[in-house]
Amino acid sequence: MHSKSGKNPALVRFRGTSGVLQFARLVEQASPKRRKVLLSIIEKDDPEFYTSVMKKVVAFDQLDHMDESTLEQIIMKTSPKTLAFALNDMPENFRSQLLGYFDRKERRMFKDEEDQLPRLLNGLSLGARKKILKIARKLEAEDKIVFEVDEIAPMNSE
Repeated sequence: MHSKSGKNPALVRFRGTSGVLQFARLVEQASPKRRKVLLSIIEKDDPEFYTSVMKKVVAFDQLDHMDESTLEQIIMKTSPKTLAFALNDMPENFRSQLLGYFDRKERRMFKDEEDQLPRLLNGLSLGARKKILKIARKLEAEDKIVFEVDEIAPMNSE
């Protein structure tokens, strides 16, 4: 149902700056299928709101496009075990970039964790990726980083 302005009234509570960030967090934490549905609805109903949200939405597979200091702070707050789950089945260049922020001891711990992982981990990998995004949002809430993308990029369906 739409208001007279054509905008979805369910989105009214998300209209301010903090609301855009809240909605972006909902999108980030949604399953890939749910994310696709949410984004298609707001893109059609309110393109301006969609653009604002997409500037704040960062998917796990976009982390390699963050500036180095931001990425380093996020990875340094992430345990080797969480990163091992999150990087399961990710491209080698992406894995190498994120692991580059670990020192030798942490990389060895990562390798030990990775060697113990069962191979069919899609649900656990998605959970670990969401956990890393939560770490990033916590750092943002503490004003330690700015967590957004400069350009709206398509999100892969993790």
